[in-house]
Amino acid sequence: MLRRLLPIVLLAGVLTGACVPELWAQSLTAPQQRTLVMGTGGVTGFYYPVGGAVCRVANALRQRTGLRCLVESTAGSLQNLNGLRTGDLDMAVVQSGWVAQAVKGAGAFAVEGPGRDLRALMVLHGEPLTLLVRKDGGISSVADLKRRKVNLGAKGTAQRQLTEALFDAMGWTPADFPQAVDYESDEQIEALCSGKIDMAAYVIAHPISVIQEALSRCNAKLLEIDAKTVAKLVADNPYLSSMSIPAGLYDSQPKPVPTFGMKAMLLTSTRLPSEAAEAIVSGVIDNFDRFQNLHPAIAHISREDLSASEPLVPLHEGAKKVYRDRRLLKR
Repeated sequence: MLRRLLPIVLLAGVLTGACVPELWAQSLTAPQQRTLVMGTGGVTGFYYPVGGAVCRVANALRQRTGLRCLVESTAGSLQNLNGLRTGDLDMAVVQSGWVAQAVKGAGAFAVEGPGRDLRALMVLHGEPLTLLVRKDGGISSVADLKRRKVNLGAKGTAQRQLTEALFDAMGWTPADFPQAVDYESDEQIEALCSGKIDMAAYVIAHPISVIQEALSRCNAKLLEIDAKTVAKLVADNPYLSSMSIPAGLYDSQPKPVPTFGMKAMLLTSTRLPSEAAEAIVSGVIDNFDRFQNLHPAIAHISREDLSASEPLVPLHEGAKKVYRDRRLLKR
């Protein structure tokens, strides 16, 4: 058999200008080519460019890993989770609140049942509840919000979900907010500036221009949430995390602002081979400074933050191996 193959190999070497040992070495060492499709979000949001940052790092290592990473714009977390379930997507950026529903088979996933094959590759960034009040509004703490004109946010939004969770943790009921409204997110700043509301709220990554606009136009400030309340919320809701808006991201914001919120997570499923998961995660970790410079939303995260997906959803075994090898597992 070897004698029959040898002329073919020799001819290939002549045609390509390569010697036979080189051809054999290339065939033995060339990585298997694979394309991975990542679902993100709308092109004007955070998920699309942050997912793109992961792909840029992965694609820079393509000759070594054989992986090609493609970013796909989607309608967001719900579509992304459905894409992972059907196999249309290999990876997806998903908000932790949706992850909790999918893992349990609750809410929008009651028909499909628990997503037992969902796995995490990394946590990308936080999406903290960001409370804005006017400096001249007489509100210095969350306790001062009771019976004020607050914008809860439209029903079904993360803003509404987290605002109501905060008020529940404070022991308040809807009766404590007879003037509450449900403006859409893009209506809040005008309402805050004109005095129609005393509090606006966003669940959003930072920095972002809409927050700077509120601070400048409305003479507004970011409202802190006390540590005791945050601890209660995180203990009762595994999809929530303690967070802080870093100091100096905005004008007139010299100190960190403690709060809580949800995470943007990069998910996959057990179908993804371990070597592919290892390549994606190690690529980000080993080129972390470059990765952080690709988008402001990930500029303030740490390597240790990347592995903080449990107990909400298990880490993919390939990702866990990388975190363990680099001593980045928190537990």
